[in-house]
Amino acid sequence: MRLPNINLERDYQMENYKMPTTDIEAFTLALRIAVEAPSNEMSIKATAMAESLATRLTAEQVQSVKAILEAEAA
Repeated sequence: MRLPNINLERDYQMENYKMPTTDIEAFTLALRIAVEAPSNEMSIKATAMAESLATRLTAEQVQSVKAILEAEAA
């Protein structure tokens, strides 16, 4: 499975984020970028990456990350 080509350090300001080391961290970061992206193109790429990464996680892990991010946004 090929992930979308996103160079996070080039395409997005990464000073507030650490580089992910696990699939859960990568999924979480991709969702954050999808929401906070400065452009629609970046949001679409990050969403595609999140969808791809979600296939590597359990349904419970995906729901847990989504719940955490929704709680942070509230």
